[in-house]
Amino acid sequence: MRGQNAICSALPSLIKSNPNQKGHRNVHLERRDDALAARFYYHYQLKQKRYEAALLDLEAEFFIVPNVIIQRLALRTDYIKELSKKEIGVSQLRKLFPFYAWN
Repeated sequence: MRGQNAICSALPSLIKSNPNQKGHRNVHLERRDDALAARFYYHYQLKQKRYEAALLDLEAEFFIVPNVIIQRLALRTDYIKELSKKEIGVSQLRKLFPFYAWN
């Protein structure tokens, strides 16, 4: 894996790496985009923030520029509509994505 030697040489080896193992690019992309859409729904719908403010919050949370966020959300409009239609609340979002602060 790229960068492994540079990073792991500074740390004691606890995990044995397999140089023949190939990585899978974008394995978690769909799950990440679902989380991105849920967080947009949270900021925009539940917290009633302006569109631009919601995008800036997402940029800080996901380390993705707003243009990419908009592109990824465009692919998840059905998911956002589903959240809105079902009137998903904070407690349900917390169950779906427990690793975010839903305050």
